[in-house]
Amino acid sequence: MFSTNFLGSMKNCSDVKITQRNYSIFRVSVLSVVFCFFAYVFYWLAKSLVWAARITLEPAAYSPPTGFRIIDSCSVFTAFTMEYTGFLGLLVRFADASYALYATYLLLRKDQAQTKAAEKASDALVLEGLYFLSFIPAVVFLLRFSALPQTSNLCLSGAFIAQMTLNSPALIWLALQLRKHSRETMGLIKAASLAAMNYTIALWVTYILKWTEMTALEGFNWLFSFPRSLGFLNTASILSLSALSAVAGAHSLRRPVIGNAVRWFGLSATLTGVHTAIYTIYCAIFNVVQFIQFGELWTLPLIALGLYLLLKNPKTKLA
Repeated sequence: MFSTNFLGSMKNCSDVKITQRNYSIFRVSVLSVVFCFFAYVFYWLAKSLVWAARITLEPAAYSPPTGFRIIDSCSVFTAFTMEYTGFLGLLVRFADASYALYATYLLLRKDQAQTKAAEKASDALVLEGLYFLSFIPAVVFLLRFSALPQTSNLCLSGAFIAQMTLNSPALIWLALQLRKHSRETMGLIKAASLAAMNYTIALWVTYILKWTEMTALEGFNWLFSFPRSLGFLNTASILSLSALSAVAGAHSLRRPVIGNAVRWFGLSATLTGVHTAIYTIYCAIFNVVQFIQFGELWTLPLIALGLYLLLKNPKTKLA
């Protein structure tokens, strides 16, 4: 989502030379990503609605998936706060996905209402930044009351903290830059590249911490256990290269030439999508289909978008 915001802003730059046909292909590619993001968020909101209704109607029977390390009024209150805040966060993210879808629709219209589209995209980015802040009660619960092993609590809370600290400030800053994009083009591009880089790094940290948790609990033997070793190699190679590519893309913007940045972020987007595709195939082949839903499935269309950017990137110098 963030790399598409970064690259979508480039069409607004008067110096970027890109044909109308190429831009139409680009817009359709972005639409596929945003629509999949919308569907992905809607799916999790629907599942969470059922869960929120269940714990509301039967609060006495509620127990968090992690269990309680300490069962007292404070721990129960924190657990319910975690659940309801998480559901509220998904409502916020659904609104964010709706704004993003509407902004993309505006870009696809023939009258090209780009100013209004930029406003809606800015609203979506602010809401996405707020969504990550909904993880705060979960971090508190994991560190104080979760019955999981301490290593698991630290790794899970570390993943949440990484997503909050990397994504929320960068997204809100990008939203502010998008509001004034016509005056500060380079500032917008740099803000978008930071958001894209931070999201990719946060995703990488999340997966790495999952494998770290497994190592801490089971030792290193699982590294030589097929097929789990394949899953680890997918993260260690594909997703790591994606994060490095995003860092390279952001670093290349030290010079006022966006062509290299587009290519690097295109590579990063492609690799992120490939990582998710391999994860999905892995779960299907080895009879763990129930885990497919936990992958970032909305990133699958990034494969096509990323490849397009690798082949059709603008080589432009900005003043």
